[in-house]
Amino acid sequence: SYSWKVNAIYLAIRLIAEDKELVDSISNNIWINLVPHMVDCPSFDDRKSRCVLFELAYQKAPEAAKSYLLRLIDSENERFGNIHFIDYLKDCWNADLTSLIIDKINSLNLKPVSFRNIVEFLIDIGVTEVEDIIVKQITQNNLQREILIESVSLLLIYWGEKQWSLIWNLFQKQPELADEVLGNIVRNAEFTNNLSESHLGDIYSFMSERFPPEEDPKREGVHTVGTREMLADLRNAVLMKLVNKGTKEACDAIESLI
Repeated sequence: SYSWKVNAIYLAIRLIAEDKELVDSISNNIWINLVPHMVDCPSFDDRKSRCVLFELAYQKAPEAAKSYLLRLIDSENERFGNIHFIDYLKDCWNADLTSLIIDKINSLNLKPVSFRNIVEFLIDIGVTEVEDIIVKQITQNNLQREILIESVSLLLIYWGEKQWSLIWNLFQKQPELADEVLGNIVRNAEFTNNLSESHLGDIYSFMSERFPPEEDPKREGVHTVGTREMLADLRNAVLMKLVNKGTKEACDAIESLI
């Protein structure tokens, strides 16, 4: 939460930003001091207003804006373990800033959810090299377990078919890792939309071995749905995806499971 003083300063800057003549009359030294109020905005404001001030901060004090953006990322990562605020900057992101946050994911200092937030932000703004970064980090085999789980999860969600060979090799060699990855994306069954019929068959076969239907939790009355129960739902959703495709390749994949 923000103090009344911080909110008041922010609202004052918003009003100033609407007057170009007034904006231009303020020296850059003053803008440098106002950068924290323009980059770290109160949560009550909308995306458009945040973008106006972020763009103004970068225009008037680019180095200060860069520095404070990185400090804010580090602070949010350390305090909350996520970096949701960056989503508000998608519509006003400056390409010159991209290398700064690529450095963040390469530093391996981010917590798992923060890592995912940054990677998905880069994907959303069309930074194609993020795929190569994720692949390189996985293949170098120097990631902390939690970040490895996030990295493989992201690979499966966004580039599952293209990077299937790498993913499937990991699943075969490290089934416990595969279990954790599937548990991590259990609420995101949309990843199945990007997989071919044969690879859907592979996933279903793997999940049937790791999470056999006969061992599924019994569902009785109102209860909290646990991860194992959600994995059973995901396994079944993969099979239904195959059935609903209705292609020859899908029929072949299903036949191979019998």
